[in-house]
Amino acid sequence: MVDGQNGQSGVIVQKLAEMKTLLELDHVQILCQKITEQFAKDTTQKQFRVTLQIVQLMVDGLNGQSGVIVQKLAEMKTLLELEHAQILCRKITEQLVKEATRKQFLVLQHNVQ
Repeated sequence: MVDGQNGQSGVIVQKLAEMKTLLELDHVQILCQKITEQFAKDTTQKQFRVTLQIVQLMVDGLNGQSGVIVQKLAEMKTLLELEHAQILCRKITEQLVKEATRKQFLVLQHNVQ
């Protein structure tokens, strides 16, 4: 490799770097999936609480405009939280891709030398 020959060791290093990148990508996908699952659980629990509150208002005979507003605000908050979870997953994935690209560049640069 010193004389400019990219031999077997250079190929092995590059393959190991690619395998590590794929493993890191798998970890990010698992993390994003867990974040989404946790968000879905939290959202379901929050919607159940909101439903109970609206039903209580109906029992008292007071389910009017205020009950509708409460439900709409809860739905809007849920959508905002979902957007934040999606943005977080996207940023984690982008960061991983940047790091993987940088590592592959360093491996390729090392192989060229």
